[in-house]
Amino acid sequence: MFGINFFTGKRENENIALAWVTKFAVKDSIFEKNFSLLGVGDSKDEDSPLLLKEGQNVFKFYASGRRFCQGLLATMELQSRHDLISRLFNMVVPCKDEITFEVFMNDDAMDQVVFALAKKKAAKTMQKEVRDLQRFASLVSPPSNRKWVVDDLAVISESKEVAGDLITEVVLEQVFGDKSFEKYGKGFISMHFSDQYVGAHKKKLVFKFALPDANHMADMTRLVALVPHYIDLIGRHKLSSQARSKTEAARQKAAQEAYKEYQNARQEALQKKKADQRKLMEEAEAKLSAEALRKKEAKERARQMKKSMPKVKMTRGCFNRNHPLQMDEERRLYKLKDWALSKQSWQRHRFAASLVGSKQVFGDKAFEKYGKGFISMHFSDQYVGAHKKKLVFKFALPDANHMADMTRLVALVPHYIDLIGRYKLSSQARSKTEAARQKAAQEAYKEYQNARQEALQK
Repeated sequence: MFGINFFTGKRENENIALAWVTKFAVKDSIFEKNFSLLGVGDSKDEDSPLLLKEGQNVFKFYASGRRFCQGLLATMELQSRHDLISRLFNMVVPCKDEITFEVFMNDDAMDQVVFALAKKKAAKTMQKEVRDLQRFASLVSPPSNRKWVVDDLAVISESKEVAGDLITEVVLEQVFGDKSFEKYGKGFISMHFSDQYVGAHKKKLVFKFALPDANHMADMTRLVALVPHYIDLIGRHKLSSQARSKTEAARQKAAQEAYKEYQNARQEALQKKKADQRKLMEEAEAKLSAEALRKKEAKERARQMKKSMPKVKMTRGCFNRNHPLQMDEERRLYKLKDWALSKQSWQRHRFAASLVGSKQVFGDKAFEKYGKGFISMHFSDQYVGAHKKKLVFKFALPDANHMADMTRLVALVPHYIDLIGRYKLSSQARSKTEAARQKAAQEAYKEYQNARQEALQK
């Protein structure tokens, strides 16, 4: 019984796939007229296969060689007729044969467009679950001054301008109008056009239709004709300046949000990794004997002492020579008076001025005496975590009897707090830093999208 069903079901699926190819991919058919290369072989070879069979119920068709796009991939996902259990299940819960067209658009042939058309129930689900529709688009209400799609369908678009440009009089008359949809649109499931797809191809047009049986393939002729029609329409479509400014702002905001999500996810992963390592170490310590535990503690103390010693390769700071703390005593005092500081503040700044000049800490003579405990300084507005902007100083501590030796190092902290607080970039430097941060945000957004796609695939 299972064997008979396997061969008969396999044959039924092959007949449906061959009927579709015979109708739409042979000589003088719609795809032969619109693409120069059909199938998986050489177009010059008449015997090259048009279909690629990936399973007993999955068939694929390739086409390329057309303006505005790199190529087209059609995937037929048919019922598992070769599986007796699936066939019985489909009798209780009906399942349709479906075909999905993916058109990979050229980067310069598709503007910033996010658009979808589907049955109302499916459209609401897509708007909630599909990431680009959720982030950039919303349901579009029917306009009162022009014809629109049949009431059974819903439009999701980034702007009303895009929706109006893509729902043309031609498609309303041929498929989506009140009169035509009942006759020619029965097999329509959805269309989704976007420049924000995740993966190797960012700009794609995706059409999804239900397949009729092998004897009624002509019923979906007008649906299939939508594919080359929209390739040309999207390829020629250009946004207005007003709509473009809105789409660019939305994409920049999305990139920044994705960058923050990526940073937070990375921080959480690091914290989780540290917690796991700490847990493993605690479990390992619990299993150690008393003697092994003493040896481990002694080793850890030695490591901490070595870590606290000054590094051979040190990070040295530099100062602005025009800063008042770098001037000679007379010019420095004159500049500080101009700041109109209070008496206490004046004394405090004089004390700092006497300590943190390049000759006082980082000069050739001073560093040997006062900079022995210096390890590093790191100032950044790009730290990962709750506090993005931080100044980090790292010094080696002397023993308890020589704590005064690091007085000049400690004085660096309030000095740099004031210096960084008053510091302003030039317009030229600011433009470069903003460009670098914007580029980093975009790269992080791409990394986040790729990582998310890999996680979903996994």
